[in-house]
Amino acid sequence: MRLVVDPVWPWPLILLVTALLALTVLQAGRRQLRNLPARSRWLMLGLRGAAALLLLLAMLRPAFQQEETNDRQAVLVVLTDFSRSMQTADGGTGGLSRRAALLKALEAAGSDLTAIAEQVELRWYDFAEELIPVESPQTEPPSGNQSAIGDVLGRVIREIEPERISGILLLSDGAQRSVEPFDADPRMVADRLRSLNVFVHTVPFGGGSLTETARDVAVTDLQVGEYAFVRKLAPVTVRVRASGLRGRKVTIRLLLEDRSAVRPGESGTMQPAPGGAGAVTAREVEFTEDVQTLPVELSFVPQVSGEFRLTVEAEPVEGELQLANNRREAIVPVRSGGLRVIYFDRIRPEQKFLRMVNTSDRIQLDYQPIRAGKFAGQNVLNDDFFKPGACDVYIIGDVPASVFGPRHLQELASRVQEGTGLLMTGGFHSFGSGGYAGTPLDKLLPIRMRESEKQSDATIATIDPALLSDLQVLEPVRMQPTRRGLQHYVMRLGSEAENAALWAALPPLEGANRLRPAEGGLVEILAVGEGGLPLLLASEVGAARVMGFAGDTTWQWALGGFEAEHQRFWQQVILWLARKEQDGEQQVWATVDPRVVGPAQQPSIQFGARDSTGRTLDNATFEVQLQRPDKRTEQLSPLRTATGNSARPASLEEPGDYWVRVSATVDGNAVGFPGWTRFIVEARDLELDHPEASPGLLKEISATTGGRFLTPEELPEFLAEARRTEAFQLREVTTVARTNLWDHWGLIVIFTLLMSVEWVLRKLRGLA
Repeated sequence: MRLVVDPVWPWPLILLVTALLALTVLQAGRRQLRNLPARSRWLMLGLRGAAALLLLLAMLRPAFQQEETNDRQAVLVVLTDFSRSMQTADGGTGGLSRRAALLKALEAAGSDLTAIAEQVELRWYDFAEELIPVESPQTEPPSGNQSAIGDVLGRVIREIEPERISGILLLSDGAQRSVEPFDADPRMVADRLRSLNVFVHTVPFGGGSLTETARDVAVTDLQVGEYAFVRKLAPVTVRVRASGLRGRKVTIRLLLEDRSAVRPGESGTMQPAPGGAGAVTAREVEFTEDVQTLPVELSFVPQVSGEFRLTVEAEPVEGELQLANNRREAIVPVRSGGLRVIYFDRIRPEQKFLRMVNTSDRIQLDYQPIRAGKFAGQNVLNDDFFKPGACDVYIIGDVPASVFGPRHLQELASRVQEGTGLLMTGGFHSFGSGGYAGTPLDKLLPIRMRESEKQSDATIATIDPALLSDLQVLEPVRMQPTRRGLQHYVMRLGSEAENAALWAALPPLEGANRLRPAEGGLVEILAVGEGGLPLLLASEVGAARVMGFAGDTTWQWALGGFEAEHQRFWQQVILWLARKEQDGEQQVWATVDPRVVGPAQQPSIQFGARDSTGRTLDNATFEVQLQRPDKRTEQLSPLRTATGNSARPASLEEPGDYWVRVSATVDGNAVGFPGWTRFIVEARDLELDHPEASPGLLKEISATTGGRFLTPEELPEFLAEARRTEAFQLREVTTVARTNLWDHWGLIVIFTLLMSVEWVLRKLRGLA
């Protein structure tokens, strides 16, 4: 035993602080105590000096240290993987399961292990998510549900003194498959083992091509937008991983829940996802490698709003044993704001820029190009475009009425009378020039047209020059809102204060049609050009909203640096025509994030309430109910935070469909209808969803710690060599015990007592 010190600062600084402390005590004593009797003066100086010495003692941090050295037997730790992925048979194990190959390798090295056991302590552990001490590796099929390689290595050095470990022999397929709290990073643990001079020698099993008995196709990832819209194309990105399927084709398809006959809290049946509008709901992919992951792009078009379960399904292949990973699910909220627009126009700059409205999540615009001139006879229109419910808004550009023909014009008129919005834009073959006077659209558009205005369908050059100035403005036209237009939803490019200035800053249109408001109806003129020329006219016809727009060169705005204003204008035109400019929202709402979780995850449920005007109700009281897949319900405790209201469910071991019902009251009165949301707990199998081996991780661990990366055949030779090394001899282990003298509560008590007595003495002498 000896006394040691561990100064809190370097010695020069300690000496400087000591000198300053002594000088402070002496100088203060000389000034304050010079008139006291010598006995009292020295007593108080002694008290101050003793307190200063205690501070110095604390800075030096003295301790009694005792060291003891013993010879102890070294320990060789053998870790054998007992997780269920070791049931897999592949080319790297000669057709045996990985666990069987592991046991075979240990049997081949049996005599060397027996010899080593005479020199060192041999400790056997099977492992999966836990470290399992065994007398010898278990021979029954492995049953562990996780492969927690990093966590297991960390547990070894917590259970055994690192100084005694002669090495760790890790036999595994190398694939770390674990979730919290067993998800320690093996690479970080390997760094720590290196600092402790603990070598990890690794032996991989598996890693070759999977055998016929290990064929597997798995959907590993499913990406879909945060929400979709009714009748708008919803893209879905999938990643599919296949093992043992070289040269095989697999069909990947989308399924969507049918909720037409079920209530909230009930799950609907899965049906093929709805297509149309260019959707790809199924695709066949071919795998060209033994182990390969391919991206697959799919899409669907939802037809009704709500929250739906979406499933991506890979068709099972012959001989596939693990089928649970062939499916991946998501919850997709579908909003009713999704609008489908069908746009007919010639191939010209305006259509290119107008089609950019597809960047909006709320709008799906389908463009039907129309050929002109000598190719006009090749135009073939899709009959589906004119069926009831085909879209929310029709836009007709520079397209003569003859392209549609009497049947399609009548169908167009019928759809508008049923409530579909209609817009006609400018062009040499629009409005009267396009022959729409006297057609079924004549009485619907807010434009007065004459049959005498009709021009040839062939080319612009055929337009009668005498009529040109009556029908067209062929010089730049600056578009400006009318007084009514400044207040109209369609014309709001910015705040009320900046709206007029924004319109004034837009580049002028290259030209425009000369339009006249229709007679006998309420037509609003929202924008005009110089001299009051009507440019944008709007009206309502029965259930529908219709517009006539004289311009066809708004693309000049986008090229002039006003792309955002260009997009806002066209999006607002479409939303207004579809009567979607003021979509309402339910008063009680609930969302959950994430919507798909694993059994070990815990989603967060967010909810709230608003009044009929949309104002948040901060004084609402909530009741949150969770319905599990087996229909059992439980109450969740709402938690109010600065960011809103939330709740978290407890354990979610059971896979399936979970529903959340949120109701709200204010002063005992119910607020609207209850809000519903849902999430899915996946039936994932960490070990067998992706059973591929990962020898690369084992190689990293051995390289980081300074150990050896061995093939099973090299194991006996390695053990024979190891027996002759110093690492497998008796270890001299030194233990150090230290008793600190400075961090004891008694030190604080003595210091406080000294300072208190000194203060009392000064008080009695009138010095305090």
